Amino acid sequence: MPARILIRDVMRPAACVKRNTTLREVAQTMVKHDMEVVAIVDGSSGVIGVITAADLTVSDLTLSLAGVAKPRLRGLWFAPADMLEKVAIVGATQPVASAMRTWCVTVAPDEDASTVAQHLMKQSAREALVVENRRPVGVVCCRDLVKVIAGCGERDFSGLRAC
Repeated sequence: MPARILIRDVMRPAACVKRNTTLREVAQTMVKHDMEVVAIVDGSSGVIGVITAADLTVSDLTLSLAGVAKPRLRGLWFAPADMLEKVAIVGATQPVASAMRTWCVTVAPDEDASTVAQHLMKQSAREALVVENRRPVGVVCCRDLVKVIAGCGERDFSGLRAC
């Protein structure tokens, strides 16, 4: 019987920002640490929301900031070419609190990876925030779970500060 794989064994460290961090700074954090999701924290309250790469690019808010509607091509949503430049300009001053989601899938570090994968599928989610004592300790994305299946080795997260 194969050993149980726990979320703590596959999660990435959580990247965290405060509610007044700009959208541009959030995007820079995502790029710097190759993250798809960033937790928004507020002092002793712990996690107050999350923002994903998709939220920054094709969400209703960012598209409305650019003054465009979300077009659809062959059943897929896409962003017009000039939209990202417009959002980048607004993103320099727009706080993440205006674009964050207050709901996200949360899991504990000791949960079984296969159970979390099933939970993500049921919720149609691509990522889960790993929370312990109301504090974000990590994040696990579908991509991380695929790496487990593929047998990929360790990842380097040096330089990412704890929340």
